[in-house]
Amino acid sequence: MSSILLRMLYLDKFFFLKRYNSGTVVTTPLVNFLSFLFELSLIAYLYTIVQQFSSGNSISFGESLYYTVITMSTVGFGEITPTTGLERIFTIVFMVAYLNLRFLYTLTQVVKLIKVKYDLSNLGRWFNMNSNHVILYCDVKTIRKNNFSFLEKFISQKKISNMYSDSKILVINNNPNENSALIDLFSERKSDFPGVSFNNIRLNERDFFKKINIAEARRVYVLADEHDDRSDSDVFDFVYRVDKETDYNNGITAEVENDDNRERIRKHGADVILRPNRSMPELLITATIAPGSGEMIEEIISRGNSSLERFNLELSDNFIWGELSHGLMMSEVGTLDAVIYPKGNNEITKANPKGKTVISGASGIIIQIHNMKSKSYSEIQSKINSIIRTVEHQGVTEGALTL
Repeated sequence: MSSILLRMLYLDKFFFLKRYNSGTVVTTPLVNFLSFLFELSLIAYLYTIVQQFSSGNSISFGESLYYTVITMSTVGFGEITPTTGLERIFTIVFMVAYLNLRFLYTLTQVVKLIKVKYDLSNLGRWFNMNSNHVILYCDVKTIRKNNFSFLEKFISQKKISNMYSDSKILVINNNPNENSALIDLFSERKSDFPGVSFNNIRLNERDFFKKINIAEARRVYVLADEHDDRSDSDVFDFVYRVDKETDYNNGITAEVENDDNRERIRKHGADVILRPNRSMPELLITATIAPGSGEMIEEIISRGNSSLERFNLELSDNFIWGELSHGLMMSEVGTLDAVIYPKGNNEITKANPKGKTVISGASGIIIQIHNMKSKSYSEIQSKINSIIRTVEHQGVTEGALTL
């Protein structure tokens, strides 16, 4: 088996398998099987003619077909028997010898189909007709770092999202020099990636979009190389061809390294566009589920017009989360996002508690602030203290969030 895989891998390296895909593999055994059924029926029909010619009596086609199958299988119940020399010769030559050899040949083709399907699947060259699936199109070298931890995180995030949790994932590798990376990954750790399959296939390969069945895909993600803005051209080529060559319209989440390329990619159907980020696949899922959130998160991460800032609290402060959040917004300080608690020598952050939650014993809060560069930390801290005194809740009541 290993020698066969190595041989096929060698052929695939030089694209000899480019057209040797699931369609052609299925066609040959299927044609042989249908031919066998036709020949079986033809021989049964010819036997009625032989019998009529040699003995003057003729059984029906149905009886002849029954006799042919029984004889070929060497069961021979004896209800129908050849009575003349010509009938016996016909039975020996065609029913016993020829049909059995033909059946064995057809069976060999079916076994070959199963074997070749297994081999091609291991090479990423078997194209299942997936439906309702999520396509992850990329150069595998961009996601193989840290033993494909990005792919593991992407799968886990997809599972907890309501929108795509039941969809299988198809990873498309467009770099033939990286074919072995996915082959090795799925041969060694397939159980770590349930519901995930892969194909090694170039975008310019014949019937590319049919092979990945993009027409029935639920979502498409196109990844760029975060260290090479030339990969933006690969992203554009894919998005452009989807727009021009297919009827797919379920949305594309695309990565671009150079922000100047965003508009031309958006023009051809990418409805979510982000910068590459291999450490946070959560960003891809979140931005897809809530379009527009990606730009907001990117702005915060890059410290653009909005930024996340921490401000300290007195541990004795007790307040209702919703009231402080409302006070900060009405005072145009910012949007309250998270609360921080001391835990031994460390701290723990709780994002977005329920509005009526009473906060007690917190050491800090995280606020999203617009244009922090033009503001003073001390002035904002003073405003926060003033608002807390206004909404301070004396004593901890039911529903308090403490650690």
